[in-house]
Amino acid sequence: MRTYILFILLSLCIIGCKESSKKRDRANYTTYSISNMDVKPIEEGINNQYFTEPIFIKLKSKDINTDFGRVSKIKLANDKIYILDQGIKSLIVYQKTGNAIGKVGRKGQGPNEYLDIADFDIDKENNIYTIDGRWDKLFIYNSDFSLRSSKKLPFEADKIQLLDNGNYMFALSSWNKGEGEGYRIAITDSSFNIIQTYLQYDKFIDENFWISDYQLTQTKDHIIYNKPIDNDIHLFTLNGELLKSVTLDFGKENVENEKKKNIEKYIREFDNYSLLKNFPVIYSDIIIGTLWEHRNSKVFLLDTKENILYKSKKFDDSDNSFYAGFCDSTIISFIHPDYYEESFDYHLLSEDQLEHLKNGDFILSLRHFR
Repeated sequence: MRTYILFILLSLCIIGCKESSKKRDRANYTTYSISNMDVKPIEEGINNQYFTEPIFIKLKSKDINTDFGRVSKIKLANDKIYILDQGIKSLIVYQKTGNAIGKVGRKGQGPNEYLDIADFDIDKENNIYTIDGRWDKLFIYNSDFSLRSSKKLPFEADKIQLLDNGNYMFALSSWNKGEGEGYRIAITDSSFNIIQTYLQYDKFIDENFWISDYQLTQTKDHIIYNKPIDNDIHLFTLNGELLKSVTLDFGKENVENEKKKNIEKYIREFDNYSLLKNFPVIYSDIIIGTLWEHRNSKVFLLDTKENILYKSKKFDDSDNSFYAGFCDSTIISFIHPDYYEESFDYHLLSEDQLEHLKNGDFILSLRHFR
């Protein structure tokens, strides 16, 4: 009898802990109804009070090893530019002046080589941390790109973010069967021991079809997590504590839960849906990111204070040139040499910059929030 009572108490404790976790994850939610917004062309938002004039950086490379073509992530750190190429899975580094420095790591199947760089981050000493999505390993490189160490992760992770207190934040894969199974976010110590998990995955997810990639994005105050097809944007402190969450509600155009489980099967029905893709950023009263609206990609800027939604015209799904990265208070975009005339910044380019693009080279554009 005593054993039975103890079992019941233990079961209630476990249930209580799970409910407490769910309540913690759902705390401090704010919802914005997109259908109630005043909609305007984004050109008005780009050229008004929100941003300073763009700063252009011509990226120059004389070495085929530092060429890139399909940008999946850009990060500015310690006066350097880090660019992850989605196609060749290489991490290229440039000086902030635009001159190429080199490539991080060596691709291959050897003990000190990587197969697939899924994500990266940089610490204050210019050490570089990369996740190999195939080996489930973390590689750490010195500032001169030499390998410092590599270690197998105890879980499957998509993304990494270094925290101010020396710990790590990992965005865990939905198919993760290792430690932290069933959760989206894990906070670990430097030895990858899980300290805290956040945000449980629900059953409405398709592991075989991604609308787009995603990022853990750091602003001056927060680390931001959103993984499509979810329209909840979660803000963490720089030490990895869940602070608050913001939901963009598209009303009748929200994706039905059952359709999220098999996207390819229901893909034509997405002509009626709107959702977030890539990675959104919340900065003060502004939310900026990319919409997948009726299967068309559009950049957006939402002024939550003025209740205004600025949207761009549709662009190719593979084109993330306007909104490729965010660091501190800076939106990073790039001007692609193949379609630079379609860039928001085309009319601001000098003859020298246009010649640079005509020669097949890229230009970065940096916009700072005012």
